[in-house]
Amino acid sequence: MNRQRGMSSLALVLLLLVLGTLILTGLNQQLQTFSTLVSGESLSVRQQAAVQSALEWGRVQEWALQPEVQCKQTQRLRVCVRL
Repeated sequence: MNRQRGMSSLALVLLLLVLGTLILTGLNQQLQTFSTLVSGESLSVRQQAAVQSALEWGRVQEWALQPEVQCKQTQRLRVCVRL
């Protein structure tokens, strides 16, 4: 009787370990997916900030009336305008 109880207890522990492993594996995959999404969103936000900065910098520059298309550049950004 004790031997059967020991075996069933061992089987229960092994079952719990397997279930725990499956749950942790699923959570890890979900975490990796969300991490990739957040990384992409972060890149998009940084790029949008750079574009807004370039537009604002270009807006305050003095532009000649000719030629029709002009560009100005700094080390990090380039802005073109069509008059």
